[in-house]
Amino acid sequence: MKDLSKILELHRKWLEGKPTGRRADLREVDLSEVDLSEVDLREADLRGAKLDYSCWPLWCGTCDSSIKVDKSTAAQLLYHACIIAQQHIDIPKTLVEFVAEHFYRYNALEKLK
Repeated sequence: MKDLSKILELHRKWLEGKPTGRRADLREVDLSEVDLSEVDLREADLRGAKLDYSCWPLWCGTCDSSIKVDKSTAAQLLYHACIIAQQHIDIPKTLVEFVAEHFYRYNALEKLK
């Protein structure tokens, strides 16, 4: 997406309270393989965005639910966390069912136990 840097710059200005800024609307945008690790995505709308093999920050600021994602992205993030966590705990069946139902690549990957 050639306008991505412009969108992210306007989002940064918006977060800073500058009148020329605008909240990032990245709904349905293909962000595959995009490195967003240095981008402040608070309040960004990523619902429906394709985030496969992308890199974006997970930090305390994401805990206030200010980043909007759809069920598929939430399930994908949960899948990866559960794969790591299952080394130490039994993953509740309800989490596995949610991931299996909403993460479109679930059947092609390592299964949760």
